Amino acid sequence: MDLAAFRGHLSVVEWLFTNRAQGCSDQTMDLAAKGGHLAVLEWLSEIGGESCTTDAIDGAAAGGHLAVVEWLHAHRSEGCTRAAMNVAAG
Repeated sequence: MDLAAFRGHLSVVEWLFTNRAQGCSDQTMDLAAKGGHLAVLEWLSEIGGESCTTDAIDGAAAGGHLAVVEWLHAHRSEGCTRAAMNVAAG
């Protein structure tokens, strides 16, 4: 599921979530953010209980995914580290 989230394959993430007992890992949202896949993040957020870490904004910033950074800032409380600022500064 993590790789599907990283690559933005929302339909695969949905299918795996529905058909596997394990659900999401603690990295699924982080990897979706790193890959720049806002639709995956929004879906994971809608199903509830999915968490992310500061790696989410850090990874999105490193990939230049501004819309994802903005969404995470508005909808999540994990924040970011100095790494996000450093990669944004170039």
